[in-house]
Amino acid sequence: PPRDWPVTFLLHRPTAVILARTGLDRQLEDAGVMLRPLTRHDAFVAALARAPFVITDGGSIQEEAAALGVPCLLWRSRTERPDGVGANVVLGRYDAATTRGFLADPERFRRQAADLTAEPSRTIVEALRGLE
Repeated sequence: PPRDWPVTFLLHRPTAVILARTGLDRQLEDAGVMLRPLTRHDAFVAALARAPFVITDGGSIQEEAAALGVPCLLWRSRTERPDGVGANVVLGRYDAATTRGFLADPERFRRQAADLTAEPSRTIVEALRGLE
C-alpha cells in the first residue's frame, strides 16, 4: 500500500486519459499514488535501480529489472521473456497469494546487478574484423 511504500505510477498518455476520464486518477492520488508522465530512459533506469521493487505488466521493464537485480512482480499470466524469472522476477499470474507473498518481503528477490559494462556492438565489430 502507498502508506507502506511510496508508489509512483508512470503513465503512458492513453492510460492518463482513461484514468482522468473515469476519475480514477483522483482516487489513486487520494490513496497516495504519485501519477507521473513517462520520463527519459536514463532517468527511468536510475529510478528503477533505486526502487525497493517494481510491479509491471511490461516485458521491457521486466528485462531492465532483471538486469538491475531489482525485485519485480510481473503482473501477467505468462511471459515470453525468461529474463529474471525464478530469480528477481516473480510471475504474478494475477494470483492474490503470489502477490501477497511477493509484497511480504520483496527484498528477498533482490539479486546482484548484471555486468552492464559490456559493449555488444564493439564485440561484434571486433569479431568481424577478426574474420578479415
